[in-house]
Amino acid sequence: MSPRGNFKTNIKMTEELNLRELFENFVKFISRSIAFLLSFVGISCILVLLYFTLIRPPHYSSAAICTSQISEFEEKKEFQRPAVDLINHLQFFIQSKDFNGLGDLLGIETEVANQLIKIEAVQLYQMDLNEQYITLDKFTINIVVTSSKFYREIEDGFLYYFNNNKFLTDLSFLYSEGRKRIYNDVVEEINALQAQRGFKKTGDFINTEITASASTSINEIFYLSSVRERINRELKYKSLSYVQPFSKISIPNNDILVWTGLAAVLSFIFGLFVALIREIKIK
Repeated sequence: MSPRGNFKTNIKMTEELNLRELFENFVKFISRSIAFLLSFVGISCILVLLYFTLIRPPHYSSAAICTSQISEFEEKKEFQRPAVDLINHLQFFIQSKDFNGLGDLLGIETEVANQLIKIEAVQLYQMDLNEQYITLDKFTINIVVTSSKFYREIEDGFLYYFNNNKFLTDLSFLYSEGRKRIYNDVVEEINALQAQRGFKKTGDFINTEITASASTSINEIFYLSSVRERINRELKYKSLSYVQPFSKISIPNNDILVWTGLAAVLSFIFGLFVALIREIKIK
């Protein structure tokens, strides 16, 4: 073997020896400090358990599926974005601990508002056959609360929030008034066509000679009737409606094990640094 090859072999062997020696020293260090590390980890886990069982109140998570026609009122194709933004705006009151203001907006008592820890609205999507996400006309409201007794009050509070928003009430009023005028115009046109052709009501074609002109009138009546029914549905649009109300979850979130495991890992790593510093000072 050439001298250059021997040199590379020696370097490789030296690196392996160094790594082995480093690993052995680390194992010896762990063995010397095992009592301190176990006590450090044990104390950290006990503190976490005490916090979750004695200090931190239980957390309950629930979700509701909702729909909103605000984008229809605004005549914009934003799907559920306006409603989602309005719901997420409430989280600022929770972050600033302003539960009086939150209670006023939701029309609920401060005691009930104080139970809210998190409010989040999320637009819903569905994957089509082309594996592309389609935006649905629904969204979810996710909440985390410290009591399972006030789901109904919070549910009604969101409705109050939307129904007493001045911008939304003015917008829905203008939308409804416009749709009512169109509805009345459509009904008048249907009645005029029926009177013109001698129909007593829509669909009364008995003993009526179906000429080309009559057929055209019938088609117009069918079309206008469908427009009338569509407008009828639009007049029932609301700023917020529940597709599925909040689930009445009575079992708190069980995340003690997760936080205990995380505390054990972090305290072990931190304990290694403390033990290393102690050993260096002793030497």
